[in-house]
Amino acid sequence: MSDLSKVTPKGFLGFTHRHLAIVAVFLVTLLIGLYVFTLQSDAYQEAKRFALTNPEVMNLAGPISEVTLRFWSGFHVTYSGSGGEASFVLDVKGGKEQSILDVRMTRVANSWNVIEAYLTTKNQKGIPIKQKTGISSANLNFRQGSLTHDYEIVT
Repeated sequence: MSDLSKVTPKGFLGFTHRHLAIVAVFLVTLLIGLYVFTLQSDAYQEAKRFALTNPEVMNLAGPISEVTLRFWSGFHVTYSGSGGEASFVLDVKGGKEQSILDVRMTRVANSWNVIEAYLTTKNQKGIPIKQKTGISSANLNFRQGSLTHDYEIVT
C-alpha cells in the first residue's frame, strides 16, 4: 500500500502554493518592466514634452508642474521599422487644476508626432487640443474591417 501522507497538497486549480507564488512574482516583475520600458520610450518622452509645452494645455490647466502616466488607464506603443503608433493617458498637474490628457501619436521617419490630443478637466470632457501652427501632422482615418489606412496630411 502507498503512503498518502507524502502526496503534496494541491492548492488552487491543482497548483501548489509555491507555483502560484512563482507566477505572481513573474507577473509583478513583468508589469514593473513594462512600466519602466514605457517611461523610457521616446514615444512617452515626446508625449510628456507635448503636455509640458503645449499652450492650450497650459491655458486650460495652468502652468504644468507634473506629468505622469496613468498606467491602468491604458497605453499603446507599436514600432514598425521607422514608423509606428502610440497613445498615452497622462495625469497633468497644473496651477489651475489637475487634468487628464489623452495623447495619440504616429511615428514617421523615426520621429514621433502628436496627431490628436484631448484634455479632460473637472468641468469639461474631451476638449480637443490643437497642434502649434506650422507643424504638420498626419491624421489617420481607419476603416472598420480594413487592413489599410487612409492618410491625410494637415498643415
